[in-house]
Amino acid sequence: SNLRPVKYTFNITPETQKYNKKDNPKEYSFIFKYGDDLRQDQLILQMISYMDSILQKFKLNYEFTSYKVLATSKSDGFVEFVPNSTTIYDIVSNKKLTIKQYIDQFVDKNNKEDAQKKLDTYINSSAGYSIATFILGIGDRHLENLMIDDKGRLFHIDFGYILGKDIKVAAPLIKLSKEMLEPMGGKGSQIYENFKLKCVNAYWILRDKAREIVNMFYLMIDKIEIGRAVQQECRDR
Repeated sequence: SNLRPVKYTFNITPETQKYNKKDNPKEYSFIFKYGDDLRQDQLILQMISYMDSILQKFKLNYEFTSYKVLATSKSDGFVEFVPNSTTIYDIVSNKKLTIKQYIDQFVDKNNKEDAQKKLDTYINSSAGYSIATFILGIGDRHLENLMIDDKGRLFHIDFGYILGKDIKVAAPLIKLSKEMLEPMGGKGSQIYENFKLKCVNAYWILRDKAREIVNMFYLMIDKIEIGRAVQQECRDR
């Protein structure tokens, strides 16, 4: 990030390790960012988590990456650190790898099913985020705010443009790039057709819950507006 965020890592006390459901329950890391309004990020991540809970009720796991954001003002806040992850830009431009080549680096050679499992994870997460970002109108998507971890889970970060706003002219509604399609074998492949089916299934379910999703947005927006009003009153005093 150009804003040079600071990363903090804390040791977790033994009596509270059971509450830290990460790969390493003994540590908890987050970054502090100054110069960013993280309130929209916090809102969008709460909405994605809510969509995930809806899909889970239908026994559909799209393997969304859950990380927390806490905006402490309109210009700074905390973002939970996602370990063992990197941007697609770093994979393609700096490491000179395709996404599949990057994922294959972490495949357990002694487990014949691990490669397929990681590919399935990638397809599930790509489908989930494709539909979630479409419904929420997430804009300004590029390879630096698309990330992937060593388990093959793709996820989005930085939600500065939402609800149809985008700095790019005529940006596609479904955020897919050629780099993202490469592990699926490209358009027309059986894996790609499977990916499309997963997208359709997620969209049908979430569309049926449209009223609930819109109501959740109204509730959250009200909280943001109240918070802004309180901040303004404090400044006036």
